[in-house]
Amino acid sequence: MLRLGFPVTRLEGNEKQRDRQFRTALEQGRFDYVLLFESSGMYNGEDIANLASHLTLGRLDAVWGSRRLSVNDIHASYRLKYRHRSVLGAVSYVGSHLLSLLYLALYGRYVSDTLSAARVVRAADIRGVPCLLTDKLVNQHLLSLLLRRKAEMFEVPVQFFSISPAQVKRTSPLDGLRAIVAVLRGRVRTFAAAPALSSGQAADVSAESSRHAQAP
Repeated sequence: MLRLGFPVTRLEGNEKQRDRQFRTALEQGRFDYVLLFESSGMYNGEDIANLASHLTLGRLDAVWGSRRLSVNDIHASYRLKYRHRSVLGAVSYVGSHLLSLLYLALYGRYVSDTLSAARVVRAADIRGVPCLLTDKLVNQHLLSLLLRRKAEMFEVPVQFFSISPAQVKRTSPLDGLRAIVAVLRGRVRTFAAAPALSSGQAADVSAESSRHAQAP
């Protein structure tokens, strides 16, 4: 590890313990961004540099890798995964676009690949995610956080390799339904929090006015 030229934190224990250790390392290291990248082999590791290169100006809150912007790669993936199950393939295809349209309807922002496993986001947003960072719904929590606060987000194409479903477990229609529910719940929480925030702001203003009135 010394030959890498930068410090490395070893994560140990079960999944929850590793997640907790990772978040602790983020806080102690005072990192600005976190890169989440799947290591199944379906993504090209060279895209890590491409994602990070867009952060040089410091303006962006997230750089989101999109397989859908790499049209040939995503079509090849569908052909391999659903070559004998065309109906299931059509459901998956429509479902992925439905998620994108759902974000557009709820937040006014279209995200072409809501299920991408290659993305860079601010460390502060990572710390606000209520689930494990390895959870299948982590993207829905992340996107809800980002779009709720109108974060600056940029989508870039990433290379995607087709791997047999026998070698890697992919997103199922049931996972897609769970993702839709998570998006809707995230939006409901936003609406529920808004009145409380407004009430708190009004109380602050009232208290401040009272202090001014009492001043000699």
